Amino acid sequence: MARFLTDFSNLAEAVALDLETTGLKPEFDRIVSICLIRFDASHPLEESGTIESSINIFAETINPTIQIPASASKIHGITNEKVHGCRNFSEIVSEIKQIIGDAPLISHNMEFDGAFLDFEMARAGERGFRRNERFCTMLAVHRRACLMAKKNVKWPKLAESGRFAGVKIDQSRTHNAKEDAFNVIRLVNGLRTTYVDTKTRNILKTNNLVKDVPSR
Repeated sequence: MARFLTDFSNLAEAVALDLETTGLKPEFDRIVSICLIRFDASHPLEESGTIESSINIFAETINPTIQIPASASKIHGITNEKVHGCRNFSEIVSEIKQIIGDAPLISHNMEFDGAFLDFEMARAGERGFRRNERFCTMLAVHRRACLMAKKNVKWPKLAESGRFAGVKIDQSRTHNAKEDAFNVIRLVNGLRTTYVDTKTRNILKTNNLVKDVPSR
């Protein structure tokens, strides 16, 4: 994951990305739900947690044109019946291109989400977004978690990540792309405005933007 960026301090307009899929292999599996939120990362969240910086939201359930396994439906709640009549990925490409443009992409697991987006764009005959900068909140949070524990720790899931950025992450029982894209924005905001105190190993607030802290 080292190729993904984790310094959010200079970020302005960007796109938060989250996906739900039919499985774990982007070369064989398909996207069944996508949410893209184009926002201004330099604007803080309101105290209520509302994303006041949201500029444009695109959220869609997608017909993957292949069967959705029951094991995948158990994770995100999207079944074969629910995608009947939905548009397939190639039918929403123009809207995806319009909202992303040349903006940086941010995901909690960019290795996963970015690969699926790249494969789907290629299947649709599009160049995709390989030239866009890509940020990964999971990598940033993992570095903080290692720093706090003073040892290498497991990769934190999205629901576990809020405490490492000083924010609350709300996640439903079943994964939801729109909900999790908003959670990615909350993480970005927290990572920009908190830091790890190396003496107490606590997360503290700061009035200054935080640069990326490498793991030790």
